[in-house]
Amino acid sequence: MHQYVIGSERICAEKRTLVGKKGNAFFESLLDEEHLWTYQPMLMDHVNAGRLMDQYHLDFDDAITLQCAISTKCDALVTFDSDFNHVDAMKIMTPKEVIDSMK
Repeated sequence: MHQYVIGSERICAEKRTLVGKKGNAFFESLLDEEHLWTYQPMLMDHVNAGRLMDQYHLDFDDAITLQCAISTKCDALVTFDSDFNHVDAMKIMTPKEVIDSMK
């Protein structure tokens, strides 16, 4: 998972969101941003991801991504993955929504 700070908002994006034509546009829009970093999940993140799997019917990869976003207090999780459509634990955005919000 990668985390980006855009203005005062902290957003998280799955690695697979940043691949391909749509992902490239999203990533290129962040090139001028100074605050880019990654987060390495802790043991407790893995434990909590198991709970999120049950709560939101996510697979482990999606659950650990969500948990990392929660742990790092992201304002939004950026993804194309429709598995997050029913998640209400935090704001879920598509890359297009992020780009549009920056205009």
